[in-house]
Amino acid sequence: MSSHHDSPYRVSHDDHAMTLTDADAPVGRLDWRLESGIVYVDYVHVDPARRGHGLGARLVDAAADYARQTGRRLVPLCGFARRVLHGDPRYQDLLADD
Repeated sequence: MSSHHDSPYRVSHDDHAMTLTDADAPVGRLDWRLESGIVYVDYVHVDPARRGHGLGARLVDAAADYARQTGRRLVPLCGFARRVLHGDPRYQDLLADD
């Protein structure tokens, strides 16, 4: 996926969420769950003051990177994630039948 090495934003994840931070302050979150080898993207939220700058797409991109690196597929349940993933040909190989 895309590289953001020069960005002040960082994505970290645990077993249920990916968190986007700016100088250690959370600015966005992607809630996900893993079931039967499928990554279900439940919800993407970005701080309203920071919307419109591609941060939500960056979280979806991080979920796609995770799925690709771990050999999993994605099912976007969140409408925003669905638009991002279905609208970009880079993600088509990751989409499971939903």
